[in-house]
Amino acid sequence: MTNQLALTTVQDAREALKAKPESQFTASDFYARGLAYFSESNYQSALSSFEDAVKLVDNSSTPAQLAQYLFAKGVTLGKLDKPQ
Repeated sequence: MTNQLALTTVQDAREALKAKPESQFTASDFYARGLAYFSESNYQSALSSFEDAVKLVDNSSTPAQLAQYLFAKGVTLGKLDKPQ
């Protein structure tokens, strides 16, 4: 996937989420929103979304999804110069 295609995909997912109430967001919805914020260099909002995704992990989430959310959170913390 090219960078432009990936960026378009992330932005399309973010637009789709605007019609959904946040109270109905799933972990993957928060993750998608976090990716959109990250792509805009809005790292604080991205971090918040990735943290919300981690909080919503449940039995329907796979270990790979949790790893994805935690990795995204870690990368974002690095961008915010908070490697701890």
